[in-house]
Amino acid sequence: MNIELFGSILAILFVLGFIIGYKKFRVPKCVQKIFVALVSEFAASTEEFTKSKLLNVLESHVETQELLNDKDELVKCIKTIYGLLKKPVKELPDKLDDLKKILVDGVVELFTRRGILAETNKGRYRIYNVLNMLTEKHYVEARSVTRNDAILYGAYQVRHITSLRAVFIEYLPIFLGFILGVIVPRLSYVYPNSVFSNIIERLNPRGAPLPLRSLFVLSLGVLFKDVIDNAVKAYYREKYRVVIGLKSGIRYDLTYDDRLSGNIRRRLIGKSQVDLEQSMIQRMFSRFSSVPVGNIKIRMPAKDAIRAENPGLIDETISTAVDCMKDLGIKSLGETDEEKIKNAKAIIECAKRKSRKAKELSVKDIIEIFEERPRYIIRRFVNMPYPNEMYKAIKTLQLGHIHRRMRNADKILMRKGGAVASVNTKRRR
Repeated sequence: MNIELFGSILAILFVLGFIIGYKKFRVPKCVQKIFVALVSEFAASTEEFTKSKLLNVLESHVETQELLNDKDELVKCIKTIYGLLKKPVKELPDKLDDLKKILVDGVVELFTRRGILAETNKGRYRIYNVLNMLTEKHYVEARSVTRNDAILYGAYQVRHITSLRAVFIEYLPIFLGFILGVIVPRLSYVYPNSVFSNIIERLNPRGAPLPLRSLFVLSLGVLFKDVIDNAVKAYYREKYRVVIGLKSGIRYDLTYDDRLSGNIRRRLIGKSQVDLEQSMIQRMFSRFSSVPVGNIKIRMPAKDAIRAENPGLIDETISTAVDCMKDLGIKSLGETDEEKIKNAKAIIECAKRKSRKAKELSVKDIIEIFEERPRYIIRRFVNMPYPNEMYKAIKTLQLGHIHRRMRNADKILMRKGGAVASVNTKRRR
């Protein structure tokens, strides 16, 4: 088997994989038309609807009117939907109204399985929270922590996607597989009595066909890349959750396997400055990726943040020092340097008994915290999906416009459902 034949086999496998993937992930036209009609009507509201109301919406929408009035196209669409559901299609009735009801039943079941619709009561449905990108487990946990508060936004900080070091580590197995599977065999073929030939003999002691061994090494590289990617995603899902509640404010994780113990209350959000930041790398990623990302910076008054005593607003060592200052009855460190040093040492000894992390505190740190306290404390959420919508959700809490309609709700839901949509990623203040 020569190099040309090996290249031809790889090309054929690539084309077959592309065709299979396209057939698997493409959205049928009739389903996409129904999806667009559903999203344009219900995406930006929390209104519940029944199957009969959904049928009325489809009959009044421009793109689905022709589909419902054409019996042949309607039957074809029903078979397509039930094919996606992997259900056998029974004998279809001749009446057009009965066909429409069967279509709506299949559409509701399909969209419920894909997480687009949620059944609230028996026979009533609503669009699933558009800005909820949490898994079902984490969404239920967020509702429990916020005491069943309305979730305006929920996502993970995907910090690794714009880090060149993280991208290099993630794709390193593929790079090594390409070197060991393609470049080294090619060099051993060109230079038969070189170190590359010795490497091939050690890696291939039984003399397996070189193209098969190269394909096996490349496959191992792709497999290890997927393993690393899944491990990184699982780690970030457990450590970097962010949830915005209607009454509970902003909740987020502080450590791995945390339960959203970080909290910026709604009262403090009203006194803070919120800004949306996007670096050049984030802008490039948002331009070519299906989901835009950006940083959200919240600039809070330090005085109010410390008074709020919310875990996570300030470091654990600082909050421990604040508690010790109250326990010792120290209102100020003092006027002279001797009094400041004496009181600072007493606070450090108390903090060390309460927290291990307080061992790193010094007298200089205590003086800087309580005497030269910064005017603002900044909390930055990095690489948030759909940063414009997170910015608007925080502004909603800040300004009190609770019942606003999201401008990009229909576009986001279309993108999550597989339709083409675009979201403005320009910087907003």
